[in-house]
Amino acid sequence: MMNDIHTAMKHPSNVLLLLQALLATSLLLAAPSLAQIPRKVLILDQDNFEESTQASTGQTRGIWFVLFNDKTHPRSGEVNALWMQLAMDEEKDFIVGEVFLNEKKCRALAWQFSEIQPPSAVLFRDQMMYVYPRALHEPGALQKLQDFAAGGYLDTKPDYVAGSVFGKQSAREAQEQWVQEQKEKNRFSWKGAVFGIGAMFVGFRLRMWAKKQKEEELRAKAQEAAEQEKTPKLDAGDKAQGKSGGKKTK
Repeated sequence: MMNDIHTAMKHPSNVLLLLQALLATSLLLAAPSLAQIPRKVLILDQDNFEESTQASTGQTRGIWFVLFNDKTHPRSGEVNALWMQLAMDEEKDFIVGEVFLNEKKCRALAWQFSEIQPPSAVLFRDQMMYVYPRALHEPGALQKLQDFAAGGYLDTKPDYVAGSVFGKQSAREAQEQWVQEQKEKNRFSWKGAVFGIGAMFVGFRLRMWAKKQKEEELRAKAQEAAEQEKTPKLDAGDKAQGKSGGKKTK
């Protein structure tokens, strides 16, 4: 083996082929055998997704079929049960995982795979990702998923894994972006709160001013009425006497 490597190094054109062969060998050695593939759904989050799947750094730990789920979705329980059935298949050559994008510990993954709308199934293999194109609740979904993983994925357009060298965004970058956006939201929330409190204060002051003006108006009317009551009023006899007394004798 060492002689072959030494010979290949003398010919630069063979170096690339040698590196490819070594990479393929390492992938085969690192990939789990059928006996090592668990018969259960492995729950993934932003802390263990890349460590477990190595989806964006080389996938040396086998093929992964991951369900991106959301517990608030009305079909969440239905597709979760389907995924458990898929994991029980003894003949499968892939590891079954599940991510709940609505949970706090998966927010970075929700950003990293922002184009995936749960519930959706994604096959990770050969440093690529293949999104299952059919509905997970349709009749015969289990067999169709098995067929997809067995080779049907080749009829689907592959995408680079988000966060890989050719992908869009790593989990760390997605998490940092999410934190920054939360700060922006909180900043605008505080501005809105301050504006709201200011508006409430101004409104309160206006209501108090209007109330005070109304009270002063009522007080003025009451005072005017009281003064009118204090003024002596002449009855009908007094008025008549006043009129007769006011006439001149001819």
